[in-house]
Amino acid sequence: MKRFFQSGLRTLLKISRPSIRGFTLTELLIVAIVGSMIISGLLTLVVQLMTTDRQENVRLETNREMQMALDYMSNELKEAVYVYTGHCLMAQGNTSDTSLACTGTQAIGNPGGAIFPNTIASSTDVPVLVFWKQKPLPPEVRALCTGGTGTPPSIGGAPVPCSTASSYALVVYSLSTDNPNNTWRGGARIKRYELQEFSSATARTPGYIPPQGNDDSINFRDWPYATASARAGGVPAVLVDFVNGVPAANGVGGTCPGGYSMSPRPEALANAGNVNNNLRSFYACVSPAGAGRSQDVLIFLQGNIAGRMRGPSPRDGQLTTLQTRVATRGVLNGN
Repeated sequence: MKRFFQSGLRTLLKISRPSIRGFTLTELLIVAIVGSMIISGLLTLVVQLMTTDRQENVRLETNREMQMALDYMSNELKEAVYVYTGHCLMAQGNTSDTSLACTGTQAIGNPGGAIFPNTIASSTDVPVLVFWKQKPLPPEVRALCTGGTGTPPSIGGAPVPCSTASSYALVVYSLSTDNPNNTWRGGARIKRYELQEFSSATARTPGYIPPQGNDDSINFRDWPYATASARAGGVPAVLVDFVNGVPAANGVGGTCPGGYSMSPRPEALANAGNVNNNLRSFYACVSPAGAGRSQDVLIFLQGNIAGRMRGPSPRDGQLTTLQTRVATRGVLNGN
């Protein structure tokens, strides 16, 4: 009887006692793999979100810089007394529309021309906006006008315009793809160049040709009246980098309303051997000048984030084209 109870107790203990087992190696490997996949997916998602956020910030920052450059050019353009059309910059008189043509002795902004320095007009630096504005005389030159002799002083054989206390300066904005020594990270940039009449109180700027003719009348369409003794000097300043440097696809890029002249003209770029003659990330549409009326100018500017961050290609980094319309304030009694 005793043995019977002992045997039953052993059996009951075996049934009530749970078996204690651990994870197998296979189960641990499966858990580790699944966990790694989840963590990897989460990390990839976080990286993608951070990249997208950074790319969006770069786009916003680049667009903001393009808008600032557009505003800068627009504000200065409002001071212009004469804006050259794309036809004038291409070649003198080379158009059936005489209102768009110029009759000076040289093409003004044709790349490879003999007026502007190569750093502002070449196959990789193409003038887009070229205009005249009045600029106050430098203090050193103004001081010569206060001598009280009654006769205007002269510099370089020509009288100083003391009565107006200002002279005409030629301003050039060009689209540049030149990048010596990989100084710039963007595909293209905008340069600003200014040709002033006076370089000091004792000398005129080399290469400067005044817009007055022999009879002292102002006629910008006939400028330059003569060939300069030397190519204009000076170093342009970069206004903004990260302008789109990708030429327009299928040879089509940029349009202008009827009666406007596109600048730069595609013929001018092609004739100068510019390989990117379809590059329209910065161009203008200029209405012809007329006596007693202001000119209307449309400016278009497109940025590109390629080079500013890793990831997008130049084609994928193109931003929306910004544009503005400017009416010049300066009006001349003549054109």
